[in-house]
Amino acid sequence: MRRSRRCSTVRGWYRAWLALPVVLLLGWSGPVVSEAHASVQGRTLGLGIAVGDPSGVNLKKFLTNDTAFDLHLGFGGSWAWGRRLRLHGDYLWHLPVHYGSDIWLDFYYGIGAKVGLYERRRRADGRREYTGLTLGGRIPLGLSLVIGEAPLDIFLELAPGVRFYDGGGGGFVDGLLGVRFYFP
Repeated sequence: MRRSRRCSTVRGWYRAWLALPVVLLLGWSGPVVSEAHASVQGRTLGLGIAVGDPSGVNLKKFLTNDTAFDLHLGFGGSWAWGRRLRLHGDYLWHLPVHYGSDIWLDFYYGIGAKVGLYERRRRADGRREYTGLTLGGRIPLGLSLVIGEAPLDIFLELAPGVRFYDGGGGGFVDGLLGVRFYFP
């Protein structure tokens, strides 16, 4: 039996709203709120990789003590959508939480946009044909962990959003787990 698009969209939004309180509680449950931890060991530009939806390369630039811009180029595939290539950019606000002297945990939230191409078929000669364009908005919610003096952060992000254009619209939830190296 085939499910309607409306049913899967409602389920996606339901999952996103269930995840929101969990992420907020994790982000604000630290014992001591610290001063702004706006960079990783004084470094403000990070490059890394992330797995999830969409897996890919991630770039983050801290702009001020509590704001950053995040850019992600991802790829992926699924039975329903075929192969995908997607770019999203987010403006982020950080709420730092300090756990001890060597561990920093930041909760972040933001607003962003995405653009993507997807393939639904192959041409007769076997080459992929990107047959669709998707545009949308997203609300990233995440945690960023820095341990000791390492110029790295480990991040976990969920981003509910809405597709404005893809031939049908609807909701979605992106999920990423990644690591970034910060340059001096």
